[in-house]
Amino acid sequence: MWNGGAPSGPGYLAWLASKGFNSSQFASFAVNVADDAPSLRGHPDLPDSRVAFENNPTNQSPDQHGHGFLNAHIVGGFNDGAGAAYEDASGFNYGLGIAPWARVGVTAIFGPGLSTPTAWEETAYGQGARISSNSWGVVGAFYYNSFAQEYDAIVRDAQGGVPGNQQLAVVFAAGNGGSSGNTVSSPGSAKNVITVGASENVRLTGADGCGIDNSGADSANDIAFFSSRGPVNPGGGDGRAKPDIVAPGTHIQAGVPQSNYVGGSVCDKYFPSDQTLYGWSSGTSHSTPAVAGGAALVYQDFLNKGMEAPSPAMIKAVIMNSASYLTGAGAGDSLPSNSQGMGLMNLGRAFDGVPRLLTDQTKTFGSSGEIYHVAGSVASSSQPFRLTLAWTDAPGPTTGAPWVNNLDLEVTINGQVYKGNVFSGSSSIAGGVADGKNNVESVFLPAGLSGDFLVTVRATNIAGDGVPGNDDPTDQDFALVIYNANSAPNSPVIGVSPASLNFKTAFGVNPAPQTISIDNVGIDTLNWEASDDAPWLTVSPASATAPSVLTAAVNAAGLSAGTYHATITIRSTNPSIPPIKIPVTLIVDGIFNGEFESAVSPWVFSGVAMRSTGGQSHSGAAYLLMGGANSSSGEAYQQINLPRGSSPKLTFWLNVTSSETAMTPNDRLFIEVCDRSGKTLKTLAVFSNLDRSEPGGYTMRGGYSLAQFTGRPVLIRFRTTTDAASVTTFRIDSVSAH
Repeated sequence: MWNGGAPSGPGYLAWLASKGFNSSQFASFAVNVADDAPSLRGHPDLPDSRVAFENNPTNQSPDQHGHGFLNAHIVGGFNDGAGAAYEDASGFNYGLGIAPWARVGVTAIFGPGLSTPTAWEETAYGQGARISSNSWGVVGAFYYNSFAQEYDAIVRDAQGGVPGNQQLAVVFAAGNGGSSGNTVSSPGSAKNVITVGASENVRLTGADGCGIDNSGADSANDIAFFSSRGPVNPGGGDGRAKPDIVAPGTHIQAGVPQSNYVGGSVCDKYFPSDQTLYGWSSGTSHSTPAVAGGAALVYQDFLNKGMEAPSPAMIKAVIMNSASYLTGAGAGDSLPSNSQGMGLMNLGRAFDGVPRLLTDQTKTFGSSGEIYHVAGSVASSSQPFRLTLAWTDAPGPTTGAPWVNNLDLEVTINGQVYKGNVFSGSSSIAGGVADGKNNVESVFLPAGLSGDFLVTVRATNIAGDGVPGNDDPTDQDFALVIYNANSAPNSPVIGVSPASLNFKTAFGVNPAPQTISIDNVGIDTLNWEASDDAPWLTVSPASATAPSVLTAAVNAAGLSAGTYHATITIRSTNPSIPPIKIPVTLIVDGIFNGEFESAVSPWVFSGVAMRSTGGQSHSGAAYLLMGGANSSSGEAYQQINLPRGSSPKLTFWLNVTSSETAMTPNDRLFIEVCDRSGKTLKTLAVFSNLDRSEPGGYTMRGGYSLAQFTGRPVLIRFRTTTDAASVTTFRIDSVSAH
């Protein structure tokens, strides 16, 4: 517990007891410390009865360098002694761990023998491990690599050969490469692990052997200067925020080996110097087991309350949801922060008894567009209102963006809509853009709120197998924590799916109607009324009783090419129930069948030009295929008539593949505006074999103004010419003029 920038005082064991923890618990699981300790035997603070296992898959020597042993005691050391031999001058017990009754095992991973994380975590899981603490990383690997990918799989299923998913909460050090960004090392760069940075401890007892003096351990509000920062590999297409959380990582004191002790992997072999039970050290290596200990407390707390054991996603959500925002050196930025994550681990808030609503992987999305609602009310205006969504994502690719499935968090309260991870400083702000990168999203609102809320979890994109082992190759579950909340009030609550509508049509053509499902996610009866605010939009029926379906229809007659916006409002006949607003977007396109999905279309083809369904489209199944032959020419065009006074722009997606090696534009694609006789009025752009891309890799081209051609019929023409040398193929898709 902290009071400003310093601990509030000793008494941690009494505090744990007040939260329902005691020595008769923690028997059903263990924490695996994967590090350099081949044994944990021989120290009074961690008796043999709590040593769950001692694994040495890499044939490490029996020498004890101290790093892993110290970390195991940070997790589970127990010392309740009194007097100078057991306490420091302020009365804090030496070597007292975060979860002092937890069972702890060690896996020695730094020997000459070969092993893999998959192998040693599978063994540890079979011996009872449900949490894994890892204070190591791959030097210089500041990106999502095969190790990160491997741990993303381990979190979901640590025993791949056993039916079902054996989930393992994995905690990793961010690394000591700070204070610049993009220094979080793999596997701490993995999506599903809890990545831990280091804040400062408060222990003004001089410099340790790693050179951390009192200035590096004088305020719990500061981020340690060495703590690695995110974002992860932003230049490589990633950009996720890391770390996830911080804990004190300077002048950390805990138990050390009592035999075969070399002391080469800690800052000081012994501290204080007049005894041999304890040493101290600094680094994210030692903030990490503190969070692993916190994870053990969260796990046991669920069991104490008669609930199912929490998933790794739930443990992560609870820890991040309860964090304290730091404002000192290296901190004070907007959450989620690339220096402090969501803040300092705060077990005081995690176990404060404030009511929470929890969803732990009981809902699985099977496809994009699905929605999950939770309705409720703020329990107390004297407490902050906080929400955290976390999901165990499928392992991603090791190049480019590593995320696979994208969920989005949104909460509506007092007429405002807050999206996950849209913050200014420590608090969420209304509006903003949904987070498409991170697989943890939060909304933090300060004390003072009251009233009803509606939480929406949206399956924005389900592209991979988030929940392996079933018959669905594209699915995703999640954990959701809503802090300071009571369940749905004794009244109806409006729930809608989907949460927005998007229409696209050609000029003068009405698109197909779309529907919205309206449900009552509260209780009692929901009678609703619907309205819209655009003359081109019609909704029906105007009123009904949930569950029911609302149909939205568009009349595009008279609309110029362009983008139009409207809002559908669903209101209850009970004015005290908050309404739901559904945004509607309409794109009127001057191009018809720009996706080439219809075989019957106004496109005219000649020469080497054709509609193809041979794979490698940008969207849908079809695209325009041109070139692909030597000494050829081809055309594809359609006549359009853009309304006078409009300002449309031509865009399209282009893929160019070529076997040309010459650095001259030998094979070319012309984008032209022509009159009806085919005479070129303007060449908008020219592409060639020099614009080659990877197979299937499309680039959006365009923004070419067509304003000067409105009010008269013209042709939009794609034309290719190729030489007699190597072959170039042009693929065009999603042509649009609006």
